Amino acid sequence: FKMALLIPSLLLTASLSWWDNGHMLVGEVARQSISKDTVDKINAILEEWSKDYPDRSSMVPATTWPDYLKCAHQASYCPDGLPAIETMNAWHFSDIPYNPDNLKLTEEQLTGWQQQPSANWFLSQSTYTFRNSKTDWGWGFMLRFYLHIIGDLHQPLHCSSGYFNDSKFGDLHNGDMGGNLIKINTQYPGITNLHALWDAAGGVYQENAPLDAAGQARLQKNATDLINKFPRENLRDYNKTEVTSCWANQYDSCESVYDNWANQSHNLGIKYGYTGASQNFTPPENYINNVILISKERITLGGYRLADVISTIANNIPVPNTTTKIATSPESTRPARATDPKHMLRNYKIGFYAACAGLGVCLIVLIIIGLQRKNQKIQYGVLGKDDMI
Repeated sequence: FKMALLIPSLLLTASLSWWDNGHMLVGEVARQSISKDTVDKINAILEEWSKDYPDRSSMVPATTWPDYLKCAHQASYCPDGLPAIETMNAWHFSDIPYNPDNLKLTEEQLTGWQQQPSANWFLSQSTYTFRNSKTDWGWGFMLRFYLHIIGDLHQPLHCSSGYFNDSKFGDLHNGDMGGNLIKINTQYPGITNLHALWDAAGGVYQENAPLDAAGQARLQKNATDLINKFPRENLRDYNKTEVTSCWANQYDSCESVYDNWANQSHNLGIKYGYTGASQNFTPPENYINNVILISKERITLGGYRLADVISTIANNIPVPNTTTKIATSPESTRPARATDPKHMLRNYKIGFYAACAGLGVCLIVLIIIGLQRKNQKIQYGVLGKDDMI
């Protein structure tokens, strides 16, 4: 979730500077829901990249890393580095079409969200890595994205693209980019479209990574409050066995699970996002209250599901420094070869043949030099008996 500000006493810039807080809350809810040993395993992998990302190399702050990669300009949520990498942008959303005006859509608009690249596609692809990867790098890369993308999949307008051509929304027959093209009026700078309003989660959280000690304490308290307010058993979409069931089948990528999660978010986007909205409308208080309530619930549900996935894959997490390397240095194989009799005999033969070949070449060179000297002396009439070959 990209958090922005909707609190009268504070101003919001166009940076939408709250997005870190929502993702960190998903991670913190998950962290509080799994064992310390499992958290330590996750952190050990993430810390492998701590030299380059010192503030985003443990489970909770690492949830912000994929958004940080997109930073190209200095801002409150882009304090340093500025990697300017947007190659994986499409992994952050699933554009399930909402087409109330029954417009004619292309095959890509209808089914593209189920194909690559999309958020649910990435999450299903990660199953293969978590089952098979034996490298720190593979786990580090996919974990960092997984921690983030699972949060994106639980934001309703990250899983919706509206297609309209009517008096309510105007001509958006090519799609509204998850509400980005539906303009709204608020008194807060930066909240100018429907997507931004939902990315703001109603403005209830307001801190960016990295957090100081006080900020971490607030984050932990907020996550605990969410867990208390929305226990697993009270969440209608939560299923405690769906992750373990698909993981138990080694040929199942859990694609149907992630598709289902995307559809749940999409349905909420229609019911609470598009319903009651229109082009250039001013969101009333009851609309914003729904944004706050739904966002809190989805953040908590995303955290529970992240905890379920991490607990399920925990036994496959490699221990850093003992994982299989992509390449093996020549030095690491030499001692074993040195004690192999067949290998030693082969080396001796090669050396012997090389020596003989070298001596043969030297002999031929000496003969050629001698013949040249003889020809020169014959030419100048100075050939003596010592020059005979």
